[in-house]
Amino acid sequence: MIKLTAIIVTVKKDKHLLKTCLVSLDKSVKHAGADINYLIVANGTVIRKEEYPATGVSILKLKKNAGFGPAVNSAMKKVESDWVIIVCPDVITGKSCLNEILPFSLDTTAGIIAPLVRLKDKRIQKTILPVPSIKEIFIESSYLYRLLPALFKSPLSDNSFYKRTGKVGAVAAIWWLVRKEAFQKAGGFDNRFFLYFEDVDLCCRMRKSGYDLIFAHRAEALHLPHQSTGGKTDGRLYLISLKRFLRKYYGKNTSAFAIIIFAIGSYLRFFYWLFIYLTGRNLNTRKTAVDKLFFFKSMAS
Repeated sequence: MIKLTAIIVTVKKDKHLLKTCLVSLDKSVKHAGADINYLIVANGTVIRKEEYPATGVSILKLKKNAGFGPAVNSAMKKVESDWVIIVCPDVITGKSCLNEILPFSLDTTAGIIAPLVRLKDKRIQKTILPVPSIKEIFIESSYLYRLLPALFKSPLSDNSFYKRTGKVGAVAAIWWLVRKEAFQKAGGFDNRFFLYFEDVDLCCRMRKSGYDLIFAHRAEALHLPHQSTGGKTDGRLYLISLKRFLRKYYGKNTSAFAIIIFAIGSYLRFFYWLFIYLTGRNLNTRKTAVDKLFFFKSMAS
């Protein structure tokens, strides 16, 4: 029987989802015949152990919100198992998820194994991530990956990427099965990232350390995104982390040029979504437009 540890980093805004997350993960673990301990990181909030009486639950209390990556790093120091599930509290793990993922752990080169993630309306969440570069930022900011999908194939728009199992360049840290040895060899999360791009950064370093990132399309989880930030992407934090990532990998001048491209693209997209909001009749479309406008407005602030 494989022994696992689950690390769940919880903040004030998403801790109300923690019980559902634990119950679903526990069902998946039992279905796979595995053994697990739960390590809940109370990241600047209060979590009472008696509220979660399941066997093997421990609470790691951090006085202030240290950010996702630093919180996981703190928890990883207490992990004794070879494999670790890093899962967000706003995720409901599918019953067969772990059963589909565990066979890939037999591959000695596997560093991270991630499932297909769906949203509440059953749409696929685009969790396979392109690594930021001038080229990728231009393609994304100009919407070329949507306007000319045949020429600019991207996992951000092309669902065919999610219909097969295989190695990927980066995958969002929503639900990961992580080899502890690979995590440590890569140096863990970079504590300078508070939120956003810490997962892409670690994926890059893990591949550089000789490990593969595997997307297992038959395994599934359900995600209620951005709950830790009130249901929306925080544009200010996103921009800070993007700048940090670019400077880390490409240097000052190249990163500055990439940010200029990103800023121009963001400016154009702001007016696009403003137009959609003002003219759209579909409520879901208007809601999406509101979320996008919030992102660009918070980024500008």
